[in-house]
Amino acid sequence: MLTAPLRRAVAIAVAGSAALAVLAAGSPAQAAAPPEIRAAEQAQLRAIGVTAAWHVTRGSGVTVGVLDSGVDPTVPDLAGSVTVGPDYTQGADPPGYQPPHLHGTYVASLIAGHGSGPGDTAGVIGVAPAARILSVRVILDDQELQRQVRLR
Repeated sequence: MLTAPLRRAVAIAVAGSAALAVLAAGSPAQAAAPPEIRAAEQAQLRAIGVTAAWHVTRGSGVTVGVLDSGVDPTVPDLAGSVTVGPDYTQGADPPGYQPPHLHGTYVASLIAGHGSGPGDTAGVIGVAPAARILSVRVILDDQELQRQVRLR
């Protein structure tokens, strides 16, 4: 059974998967602002009331599964927040090919991006920035070689 805080965190993460990207690098004022202020300046996050939700939880203790094209755990805005799970697309690409994980990384950033740079004051702030991501690769990115061959 989910506790009330966990239900709220799950609701926040689900809302995050539908939100638009929040890129705070638009202006020097935004880059210097803490996450709450940067989020309040973003119409997408303001529309879903994320700063009010952050008074309840930022997703700490929650792991969100991202079933997508994979998540790049080295992206600064997700560093330390990603566990790489199974890859159900193994064999679809040639041996040695490194998939780009573009879409999955984008989705994970919307959910759990915690910013980057000095004091995490730049980059992407997600809806649940303290949440963890479990990346499970189940689809190919549009840019992958085998997907392009199959689409022709």
